[in-house]
Amino acid sequence: MLQRKRRLKKNKSSYNTKIALFAGFMALVISSAVFIIVYFFYSENAQYINPLSVNKNSPKIIIEDMLESSNIKISRSVIGSDDSIEVELKQGGKIIFSSKKDLKKQISSLQLILSRLTIDGKKLKILDFRYDNSVVSFY
Repeated sequence: MLQRKRRLKKNKSSYNTKIALFAGFMALVISSAVFIIVYFFYSENAQYINPLSVNKNSPKIIIEDMLESSNIKISRSVIGSDDSIEVELKQGGKIIFSSKKDLKKQISSLQLILSRLTIDGKKLKILDFRYDNSVVSFY
C-alpha cells in the first residue's frame, strides 16, 4: 500500500512537470509567433504623409537635380535671402548660384572651372555666380 502511494505521488509530480514544460513551450511558441507577425506587419517601410508639400519647381531642387546629373556631389544646399542658392561641395568649396540667371549655363561654367582647378591642383574656397563675371576664391 505504501508503495502504491509513492508511485501515485511520483506519477502526479512527473505529470505536473510535463504540464509545466508543455505550457512554457506553448507560451514561447505563441510569443514568437506574435513577435514575427508584428515584425512583418509594422517593420515594412512605413508610409508617412508629410504635411508640407514638396515644390518640385523650386530652384534649389532643380539645381540639386542638375548637379546630380552632372556628377557633381554636394553635401548640402541652402536658399539664400537674395535669390541665391548656396551649395557646399563634398570635395570642399562653396558655390553660390543666382536663381535669376540661366542655371544650365552656371552649371556648365562650374564644370569647366572645376576641371581647370583639378588640372591646376588648386583648391576652391568660394565660387559666386551672382555677378556678371563669376568670382572665384581659393585657399
